[in-house]
Amino acid sequence: KMDHTAAIIGGVGDDDFGHYTIDRMRADGVDCRFIHLSDRLSTGCAFVTYFEDGSRKFIFHMGNTPAVEAKAPEVEEIKAVKYMHIMGCALMASKTFAQEILKTMHIMRQKGAKISFDPNIREELFTDSSVNAVIQEVMNNVNIFMPGREELLKITGASSIDEAIRRCFEYETMEVIALKKGSKGSAIYTREEV
Repeated sequence: KMDHTAAIIGGVGDDDFGHYTIDRMRADGVDCRFIHLSDRLSTGCAFVTYFEDGSRKFIFHMGNTPAVEAKAPEVEEIKAVKYMHIMGCALMASKTFAQEILKTMHIMRQKGAKISFDPNIREELFTDSSVNAVIQEVMNNVNIFMPGREELLKITGASSIDEAIRRCFEYETMEVIALKKGSKGSAIYTREEV
């Protein structure tokens, strides 16, 4: 919709919800050839409950779905990619899928792509501490980082936002941090402006 090309790597079931999802993305111009279509598992989903105080609660159905069966594309299938975006909740859906995401990230970096990362940490999915090592591998390769305040502090282990921002720029590839502040917008940090 922004007049840029985009593709998605993922998986859906061979069901009405899966076909609707693919059809809607294709209608918006998204390249869907890297979506795995499963004839044995149903399409995953997430439910969000919104509360009057602005807080949210999530219920995820992703673990035993085609979403976590998607594989990294073959190197020769990757052409001129400028950016790869990683959603943190996908890293938490399955250990095997997390490894496929990391594999894809390294392929994209070799092809010259920049990596953007929204940690999107959901406590409902954070059931295994092994995800910390996966997040650190992404952080070692990320160019554009988009955390919320609590995510930033959790990932960096810092006690203040200023310290956390400084720690993020210790990663060699880090270029931009977009600190999300909910209804208050966001704050942008670059290496030159810290």
